Amino acid sequence: MNIALVGGGKKSRFLINLIERHSFIEMNPRVVAVADVRDDAPAVVLAKSKGLIVTKDYRDFLEREDIDLIIEMTGSEEIYREVLKKKKRHVQVIDDSAAQLFWEIGRVTSMHEQTKQELEKTRTMYDAAINAFYQEDVMVIGSRYDILDINGTMLRNLGLKREEVVGRNCYEISHNRDTPCDGMRHPCPLRECLETRQPSQTTHIHRDKDDKKVYYSISCYPIFENGEVVGGVEISKDITKDINFQKGLIRQQKLASIGHLAAGVAHEINNPLTTILTTAML
Repeated sequence: MNIALVGGGKKSRFLINLIERHSFIEMNPRVVAVADVRDDAPAVVLAKSKGLIVTKDYRDFLEREDIDLIIEMTGSEEIYREVLKKKKRHVQVIDDSAAQLFWEIGRVTSMHEQTKQELEKTRTMYDAAINAFYQEDVMVIGSRYDILDINGTMLRNLGLKREEVVGRNCYEISHNRDTPCDGMRHPCPLRECLETRQPSQTTHIHRDKDDKKVYYSISCYPIFENGEVVGGVEISKDITKDINFQKGLIRQQKLASIGHLAAGVAHEINNPLTTILTTAML
């Protein structure tokens, strides 16, 4: 279906782009001509760049055999009546009000596509961000302690698949508990986020896939929606090596202290013994 537009305004330009972008199932419409007295009209400029027919007089369309539909976009009742009266028998005509309906539908469709593209872009950025932590475990947790998402690093450390984790409670996955973490030894960073609306930090002992103790430094950042905290992003870093290194240093310091103490005691005992031996020799 070949379409000619009477009027080269912004709506006509939008309609040209909309028809080109949209995939039709039962017809193949395409704009082939634009009429407007202005050379700088938006649709005229676009039509020229695409090699379409451009004319200043819409009456040129009335004699053409290769046009199937004429859309009057100026809103002029006089032009519409003239086109309707003088058009060829096979040509259909749509006035400005009907074209406005298509324009509105196209605009909504375009907005929907744009929103969808933005959502896909945001999702791509989100996936890149959550998986950018190669050495940290990342969980997105809801206010009811349900896991909304998890990165690949943590899945590998747990030896689980995403479908085995998403939807379950965080304390169930990381601590094999039936209730949320609490107490001085295992304070819940998410609970603190929900209560204070501020980031929180703590240290926990988790269990890996071999049921070995793993020390984690956990930072939790609140997620806001409409001004309310609806969950948090937990970033856990394995600090087991650091803890073991610190424990090793403490053991070495203890041994060094014991050595210093032994040397001091030996020195304190050796002094009077030396005096006694010397006196005995004399």
